[in-house]
Amino acid sequence: MDHAYENRSLIHHEAVVDLIRKLIVDPKLVGDEKAWNLAESINTFWDEYHLFVNKQKMFKFDHMWEPVARGDRVPAYRWHQRWSLHTTKVLGKLACIVESKILGIGTAERNWKQVKLMKSGQRSNIQSEKCKKQVTLYGNYQQVKARAKAEKLSSAGKLWEDADFKSLKMDEYCKDMVEALDANAWTTKMFRNWQETWERKPVGTNGDVLLLERLKLKYIGFKLDENEGDHRHFTVHGVEFKREPRRKCYQLVAVTKEFDTNLSFEDNDVMHYDVWEFCADTYDCFRVYYDEYADEDGVIVYEKGGVCDSEEDDDQDAAI
Repeated sequence: MDHAYENRSLIHHEAVVDLIRKLIVDPKLVGDEKAWNLAESINTFWDEYHLFVNKQKMFKFDHMWEPVARGDRVPAYRWHQRWSLHTTKVLGKLACIVESKILGIGTAERNWKQVKLMKSGQRSNIQSEKCKKQVTLYGNYQQVKARAKAEKLSSAGKLWEDADFKSLKMDEYCKDMVEALDANAWTTKMFRNWQETWERKPVGTNGDVLLLERLKLKYIGFKLDENEGDHRHFTVHGVEFKREPRRKCYQLVAVTKEFDTNLSFEDNDVMHYDVWEFCADTYDCFRVYYDEYADEDGVIVYEKGGVCDSEEDDDQDAAI
């Protein structure tokens, strides 16, 4: 730990910021609220890291620093899970996530050593017939045990006990279930109503799989108004690749409520679907629809230059 503390540099500080942004900050936050939450989390991390290095406050106890508690047989993430996860806000959670990953050859070798324990000796040589007998005996034992417990409770006039509610994550009055249903009753979705920088990425002859998946994630399920004629409403159904001699791009495929998903596009009426380019007119169609139905559909629409940032920065971080 002393070696790591003395040899840290600006690169490590920048890595801490990136990790906190990706793993700790709520991805649903935008604008000033996201920046404030990031700054608070970074400050909290360095305060807790200072206490960790100097063995102060929650890290002051001698027993957690004994060789038995932090020896070679105890992975770093296990140590943090026991001693810092429940006493810190950022450091413990970040350490458990980051240090539990197999990133180096040493960690990979130690992980393989643990795997070999299960793939050698009696466990790997057990025959199918013997395994079948063991499973049958264990299953019968559990049935007899459960039946005896049920008979004991029924004789006392009890059809359930407190442990049954805990296993179902409910209290005696189903409070947890009611709260969970109320919390999930209304979900708000966010839509950035402009073509972001990452969407204008050059596309090769056969397309770009990663770009396609990101476009699907952003657009599918959102609705738009054709903004002319009968003002029909369309729902984005998919994203298709368009290949032309001098132009290769993706475009949106939107359908009306009359579109039959059990049939192919050729078998459906041409009036029940349409293709939309990524252009200003298309985003105007999104805007026209959600100006009227945003509250009803539970969608928050952000325009370019507003409080909501683009995902361009996240895309660059992921590429790095």
